[in-house]
Amino acid sequence: MPVEIKELIIRAIVTEGETKPESKKSLVEAANEREEIVADCVRRVMQILKDSKER
Repeated sequence: MPVEIKELIIRAIVTEGETKPESKKSLVEAANEREEIVADCVRRVMQILKDSKER
């Protein structure tokens, strides 16, 4: 039996200045990690294409 939600209440408390901005080092690390992920994906795709051509 499906359940129907007729009302949804969302409460949030927002305060300014409590979050720390990311440091430049972590931004650089994130960019490097993204590049590594893209490079790994490219390697895998190229391997799949190579394998499909060999068949």
